Amino acid sequence: MNARNIATLVAAALLVAATAGAQSGADLLQKGIYTQETLGDLDGAVGIYRQITASTAAPKQLAAQAQYQLVLCMLQKGDRTAASREFDLLTRNFPDQQDLIAKARKLIPGASTLLAAPWAEGEASQLNIKRNGVFTGEYLYYSATPWRDTVYEAQRTSSDPRVVAHANDTYLTAKLLTSTSTRTIHVLVDCNTLQRKEPDNFSTNDVLGDASAAPFAGPAIDVEPLVFRMRLLPLAVGYRTTLTTLPFLIGFGIAKPVELAVAAVEPVQTIAGKFNCYKMSIAPLGQTFWIGVDGARPLVKFQSGNVQAELVKVWGPSVIGDSLAFLAKSGWAVTNILTSPTFGNGEPEAASAQAASPKEGPYGSASASVFIKRIYTPPADLEATVQKFCADAKAIPAQTRTVAGHPSIGCQRDSGNSYSIWVGSDSLILQFSGAGVDTAIFRWMFEPILDTIQLPKD
Repeated sequence: MNARNIATLVAAALLVAATAGAQSGADLLQKGIYTQETLGDLDGAVGIYRQITASTAAPKQLAAQAQYQLVLCMLQKGDRTAASREFDLLTRNFPDQQDLIAKARKLIPGASTLLAAPWAEGEASQLNIKRNGVFTGEYLYYSATPWRDTVYEAQRTSSDPRVVAHANDTYLTAKLLTSTSTRTIHVLVDCNTLQRKEPDNFSTNDVLGDASAAPFAGPAIDVEPLVFRMRLLPLAVGYRTTLTTLPFLIGFGIAKPVELAVAAVEPVQTIAGKFNCYKMSIAPLGQTFWIGVDGARPLVKFQSGNVQAELVKVWGPSVIGDSLAFLAKSGWAVTNILTSPTFGNGEPEAASAQAASPKEGPYGSASASVFIKRIYTPPADLEATVQKFCADAKAIPAQTRTVAGHPSIGCQRDSGNSYSIWVGSDSLILQFSGAGVDTAIFRWMFEPILDTIQLPKD
């Protein structure tokens, strides 16, 4: 072959390359579909579709369509695991393309169908952590809180646009507290689809890397709310699917697919009770999860190496209101109940309210700020726990007593201008603080009704 022929071939190759580079996303998509459906070249079609999804210049609708075609290609190749993985990318990267998502979901036999959300609005749960079989005081905490719960109680009416406009929006929250760090994730989603509604809210005090948090790298505490998604899967013995995890830990900045497999159904006994559970393994991470079979299908147990987490408490949506019912029975007005998961420095355990005494009281009127923490405390530790709350507030203990069977401590704060009372049960810690009134008057009016408190057990 002479030099002239070589030059001609090179020029032709460059022309083909230039033409391919100039192809629009629509042209490439049509080429991919032709390659897939007419030529039957699935691998060739996959290459074209990946070229579209990887392009930053491709319109979103075209990229979503290419991702959908990838699901079809994997199904045609008989690779259901890969099809599930591509479907997961479709739902995660293109959550607004609900028509394509619905079409793809119908094509994957059971692998990606999501069930109705099993949790009640306002649900919270806590799993305490064991290391080498011993509880350490560390825990995992999960909650599902309606966005409209962030609106003050007095404003919750059907005419409030915030309630109407955000009726399906729910904060899914995951928190990990270890001996050296705390990290919390709030994800606002549509409760029916788990589609994100706003940028996620993260908080952590870990700047150097907490090795004790490493066993939880994966679904237990990740940027994708996978613990909640796992509870929506149509689980059964032999079920397999692929999930995408992005752990909220230093050194884990890249999302990766992992396969989940249901090995068995077995009973699990925890402090919270006995549950029949699906035992699910995620082999690439060396992790095992036990999800309840019935009811709200809670995460009951987690294991990674010598680290375990076991369910100790589940709170229902009415626990906050029920814990304050004694105030209303005594004529005190309870308002401004706030249960936003971003309240209290991002603590999903926290809630607050205001209480005001009847104006016709013999000693004038008084008010109390109420702080509530949904946290499990072993009964043997309750007295020490309420005393620690007083000490952490840098308050001076004034009175320790038992209130309706619950340990309580009253403490003087702020040089005599405020008085706080803490009451504890195995599921709640309540703090009542009086301000703007003489401490003696506040105690005179408040402490008699405190004796009527009845804390819920859920």
